[in-house]
Amino acid sequence: MTDLTESARTELRAGRPAAASVIAACLAEQAKLLPRRRLADILGISPLADDAVPWYTGAIGELAVGRELARLDASEGWVVLHAVRVGTRDSDIDHVVIGPAGVFTINTKHHAGQRVSTGRSQIFVSGQAKPYVRNSVFEAERASKRLTDAVGFPVTARPILAFVDPKALAGKRELDGVHLTSATGLVRWLTKQPAIWGPDVSAAVTRAAALPSTWRAGDADWSSDDANLAAFAELRAKVTAMARVRALWALGGAAALLAASWSAIELLGHLA
Repeated sequence: MTDLTESARTELRAGRPAAASVIAACLAEQAKLLPRRRLADILGISPLADDAVPWYTGAIGELAVGRELARLDASEGWVVLHAVRVGTRDSDIDHVVIGPAGVFTINTKHHAGQRVSTGRSQIFVSGQAKPYVRNSVFEAERASKRLTDAVGFPVTARPILAFVDPKALAGKRELDGVHLTSATGLVRWLTKQPAIWGPDVSAAVTRAAALPSTWRAGDADWSSDDANLAAFAELRAKVTAMARVRALWALGGAAALLAASWSAIELLGHLA
């Protein structure tokens, strides 16, 4: 593969970590919480603010997909960008993948334990319709336009919906040009796609994608990403710890109920 310029390599190394945007949103909601009391820890109450829960769930999903994408072989020309901010607002593309098979925009959805199915042109999660296909097509079209403008030749991004830990993924795997896959099947599908361009073209697209200016005007400020990752890791550890405390309380309650039932049985035996 044609080597990237050193500036492009620097940009890629400085790229955002997976889930950077949703982690920032989650922590912003957490910051609104009042100081936590000791009793909450004793009872195992979740430390998550109600408004932080969907951001937290989304972050866990994007981190999982990020780990999967890390399996792509860079020596074979695969490059992955995460949390790519596009336009003037706060919208971003969860993951952008560039490789011999072209450009792919990946929209991650975390619906652990829920059934995901397809209708004629819609996706249903536990029976509820979701606008995921429309949103994924829109993201791919934005990426296509910006990369095309940046490199000066047509680039068409293909949209993917990656579902994390669904109970089932039933129905069609292609809807309106959007590929549907589980997170665990993502890398296998990507690497089985036929190559559409040579190393020179791939390198040119990668150089363009590595520049924040390709995606949005103005300077990119990612200085808080590393600190946010550390804070989120602490929050995640706290959530896990509190879940264990609740499980212990539940186990203790079950044991107490069993003991009470046994005492009642013995008492009835004596009275009989």
